[in-house]
Amino acid sequence: MDSLTKYYWTPSGDMSIDDYLKKYKPSILDQVDAPWIWVGTGGARDDPEAENNALVKAIGKGQVVLDEVTKRVAAIEKDDKIPVRGKKGVLSKKQTRDEAQTKAADALRDISLDSGCTNGKWMLFPRTDSVDAVWAKVARSVAYGPLHDVGVTTAKVATLDPATGDMGTHSVMIYVDDIYDKDKATKVLVSLLEEHGIEPSASKSDFYTMLGIDSKHASGMRSSIWRPSELVKDTKALKAKYKPGSEKKWVPKDEPDAKAESPRKSGSKESSPMLKKEVSFSDKVDVKADRKRSPAENGRPTKRVKSAAALFKENDIFASDSEEE
Repeated sequence: MDSLTKYYWTPSGDMSIDDYLKKYKPSILDQVDAPWIWVGTGGARDDPEAENNALVKAIGKGQVVLDEVTKRVAAIEKDDKIPVRGKKGVLSKKQTRDEAQTKAADALRDISLDSGCTNGKWMLFPRTDSVDAVWAKVARSVAYGPLHDVGVTTAKVATLDPATGDMGTHSVMIYVDDIYDKDKATKVLVSLLEEHGIEPSASKSDFYTMLGIDSKHASGMRSSIWRPSELVKDTKALKAKYKPGSEKKWVPKDEPDAKAESPRKSGSKESSPMLKKEVSFSDKVDVKADRKRSPAENGRPTKRVKSAAALFKENDIFASDSEEE
């Protein structure tokens, strides 16, 4: 039995999600057992990052773009005619480099959309001493909680790295079927903040992961598509709305809530149901709607923040800072 079968929970499996989480804990299983533990709501045990014909073709096209921008950035650094500091009518090295990287990000986005390879993920990097609790919350939510309700169908967590042991971090990936879709990405982010008390570090395209784009890539391109602060104005305020223990109310849709109202006695007067005003997503959260393109596309420079996620790498694809898988 391969790891994608044994360590991948689906509703059609033999175990409940709670039994599965008790049996397979990321703080105990290590990468010799399996690199990832999965939760998915589809019938098949699918890896969103698995190669297919469309992805192979897209990677070929993307690699051409990446090679070109890498060469362009190197040439900019060596060109003495491009000043370090800009002046009237003349771009600086940084401005020229940003321009090249923006064009490359636009081209990669177009390839991704045209090929249908739009999967991406919000990323968390909890430490070993807290990963079991974080993963349990995410997994149950994908199974039948708020993340399931906003369209998340798959999530995974990295198992223990023997090299770092209890001092390491674990990557948790919460997949979005179109990471470039601002509304979808924002809904998942808001759910993580408000209903889970979790703030992810950033989101990344699976296409970028396959191309090996990370914070150390020679092109200097930004590797993330969105950061939380770029989609909502106040992440702290949304996170403060989280009520610890609220996840106890998450139950499978075909099971009654434990706190459901008991049946009324025969002949009792039935009260009229209170009608609720339908609330749109834009009413629920103050979204930064003025940003119509992701920062990965517009090339805006952003200060990189190092974190403990630097300790974790997967197949030399994960990067060394908090925005990298």
